[in-house]
Amino acid sequence: MSEHPAEELLEQFALRRLSAASVMEIYRHIDVCAHCRERLQAEQAFVDTIRAVLRQVPDEPVGSSSSS
Repeated sequence: MSEHPAEELLEQFALRRLSAASVMEIYRHIDVCAHCRERLQAEQAFVDTIRAVLRQVPDEPVGSSSSS
């Protein structure tokens, strides 16, 4: 990978939605590019935060009430 990966590609990487070949390509790039390594760390932190918040959401659908 001679160019920096697009933001969308890093997002897909953080979401674990890339092929093994694409993942390896990004790993090779971030191994030598501190800028992209920082971008990926920020993207991963964002995804981890969203996942943590979603784990706290109750299973009951919004608007439903058990006391009718």
